[in-house]
Amino acid sequence: MNRSLMLSTGMLCMLGTFFVIQAGVVGSNTTPSRESLTIFPAIDVDNEMRGFAAFEAGFTLEDASTACLFNAFFPVGGSLTFNGGTLNLNLDLHLTATASISDAGIISGNDFALHLPYKNASFSLPGMTFVDTTVVCASDLVMSGTTYFDGVSVLDGGGNTIDCTNGGIWVEVGGSLLIKDATLRGIDAGKLLCMDSAATLSLNNVTVMQDATYSFTQGDLAIFNEVVMSGEQKFVFESSGQATITSGAAWYFDSGMTFSYAPASSSRDAIVMEDRTSTMWLNATTLVSTTTGLRLTKGTVRIDGTCTIVSDATVEAEAICFGDGVSAANDISVEVFAESGLYLTSGLLAYSNVG
Repeated sequence: MNRSLMLSTGMLCMLGTFFVIQAGVVGSNTTPSRESLTIFPAIDVDNEMRGFAAFEAGFTLEDASTACLFNAFFPVGGSLTFNGGTLNLNLDLHLTATASISDAGIISGNDFALHLPYKNASFSLPGMTFVDTTVVCASDLVMSGTTYFDGVSVLDGGGNTIDCTNGGIWVEVGGSLLIKDATLRGIDAGKLLCMDSAATLSLNNVTVMQDATYSFTQGDLAIFNEVVMSGEQKFVFESSGQATITSGAAWYFDSGMTFSYAPASSSRDAIVMEDRTSTMWLNATTLVSTTTGLRLTKGTVRIDGTCTIVSDATVEAEAICFGDGVSAANDISVEVFAESGLYLTSGLLAYSNVG
């Protein structure tokens, strides 16, 4: 076996017929090598997975104070044990089909990506923290703990399912997370959230499958392309921030869903539609508003099937309102499909288009 190994401090241990390397810098930028299980110690400040080293048997970070730089060219296999430590990416990290993450820690991506492996069933992810990282799924993903996304990060589902039944996805304070091309399962209270008002969650081509009532309680929400809310449950917008339906996007509420507008602020205008191509699509959906009222402008509302409005309003200023009654530029288009209708069961609905 050809090995290239540089140790700042450390040792080479033999367990049976397997080597366990305790090392600072492992690998070379000139000579290929195949590495056995590698333990990176906390005492070393220059831990590095370098160049042409192939880490086929995994690695371990000694403890939460351990940091290691990933700067290697080959995919990594085996067990990745973080013990709360930090892996800093200087290149994209690809995991092989033999790889597993057995303990939580931090991956600081520096705008590089973690490519999860293809599995016939699914890949399980413990409660990790990702900073400025793109996480790319090649198969279904099971969140086995709460995973935190900090900085500017992306979770690319690759068209797969991300199961949050026993875990969650939290956007860290001031962070920004884009989830795209995914079906989110097991969503209910505390599973998908922003940790403060400065955080942003963006959804792009995502289906959110709720198991129970789910409230978006703080931060901003952005809708790109098509986002589907499903599960015959209630989605409650409670944030003091905004939910923006971007140009060309459709926020689709599937049959049996309830969309409740109950913001922490006194704003009627927290659902922002950028232009006429921004669409709120209600399919046999109940639209609910507190006495704050809800005012929709500029975009398009589609009524598909029998839809119901439930308003707590007692005066027009508290009503659910289409248009602002001031500018034709803020008029909203209301499209009612065949054999469909919008029915007011309580409160007030105001049609305030100018044009």
